[in-house]
Formats: sequence, C-alpha cells, structure tokens
Amino acid sequence: MTTHKLVLLLLLTPLLSVYAAPDTPEATIKAYFAALSKGDRTNANKLTARFPKFGEAQVAAVTDRYIELHKRPGYAPSIKNGKAVEECAVVVILESPTDPDPAYLIKQDGAWRVLPRLTQFNRDYFELPEAALVRFRELEKWFKAQVGK
Repeated sequence: MTTHKLVLLLLLTPLLSVYAAPDTPEATIKAYFAALSKGDRTNANKLTARFPKFGEAQVAAVTDRYIELHKRPGYAPSIKNGKAVEECAVVVILESPTDPDPAYLIKQDGAWRVLPRLTQFNRDYFELPEAALVRFRELEKWFKAQVGK
C-alpha cells in the first residue's frame, strides 16, 4: 500500500464511524438523546423504530415532544445500564437520581432502534409478535429489579 493511500485510510476511518449506527442499546439511547438535545429531528427519527400502524407523522410528533423535553433548562437524563434479550432491550435512564425510567429498544434491520413510546412496549399499534412481547416482559421485570420497583 502506498503512503498516500495509508494516510487517506487513517484519516477517513474515524470519520466513517461517525455515520455508523450505534452497536449497543446504551449507545443508541446516548445518540438518540444527543440528537434530541440538539433539536435534530432527522437523526432522532433515524434511531426510532418503525411500525406499519405508527406512521411517519406520528413518529415526528413524538420526536418533537421529546425534543421540547430535552431543551428544558437543566434537563440532562443519564444512562445507568441496560440489558438485551435477543432483538429486544431495555436501558435504565435517570431523569433525576430518584426518577428511573425504562427505555425500550428493538433491533430492526440489524440496528438498535428506540420504540416511539420510549418507556412503553405493550401497544397494539406496534404489532409486536408474542415472542417479542415475552422478551419485553422479561426485560420489564429486570428493570423493576434494578430500580427497586
């Protein structure tokens, strides 16, 4: 390999990782919250799961509400930990030290995506298969054990 190609490869490799989808549920939530904090609806929507009965307009409306929430002065939720079971995951988020919430994610097309109703998985319009609902219920129990609920 020539020196020029090697230098080009070394310069471009870190830039390419910026455009890669986050590879863990926790990294996905972190990227999602960063997009919301910046008011970046496009990137937040890219990290949101899609369902036939929950259309683009509904996703955009939910994203806009979350953007407003993340723009509140002093609002800075943190990520505690998470757990994945096959294509389903939950991440413990803290809006304050005493206010834990679950953030549910599902793997779609090989990438982790947040559910449009971040803290809720059991919605008919998601049309999740029973196997996924069983996994989410298991993750819900894990979440409650983590936070003492």
